[in-house]
This record gives sequence, C-alpha cells and structure tokens, in this order.
Amino acid sequence: MGRLEEEVERLGPHLVVSSQSNSVDPGSRVAWYKLSHEPKEESYICLEGEYWVSENPGLEELLRIIEETEELLLSGRPLRGC
Repeated sequence: MGRLEEEVERLGPHLVVSSQSNSVDPGSRVAWYKLSHEPKEESYICLEGEYWVSENPGLEELLRIIEETEELLLSGRPLRGC
C-alpha cells in the first residue's frame, strides 16, 4: 500500500484531491478530484457518483468542488460515493 492509500485509509476524508494516479478505491468518498500533471491533459472529477473531465481546471473549479462537497455533507441526506 502506497503513502496516499495509507493516508486516505487512516483519515477517511470525504474529498480527496490528488495528482497521483488513482490507485485508491474512491468508492466511499463523496468527492474525488484527480489533477493532471500537464495543462493539456484532462483532470478527473467525481462528486457523489457523477463523473466528468476538465481540461486545465483552475482554482475556481477546485473551490467549487470543495464547496459542493461541504453542502452535500451538511444536507444530512444519505450520500453516494464515487
């Protein structure tokens, strides 16, 4: 198990933001954001089971995902994982 996997397992975050290849099963996470290393490559986002890609996302998009994750958690309703 790699360092990222260990930390995700230990901390149990609702949102994971990583630039590493996703070898961690995001199944129980409300949100997952995998940033590409290169601006021309796609970044992958999952928010409560909905997936999409974004090319060269900016800080605004990352902050939006963080805010949406927080709103989902505060809603009190059952949440789906990625």
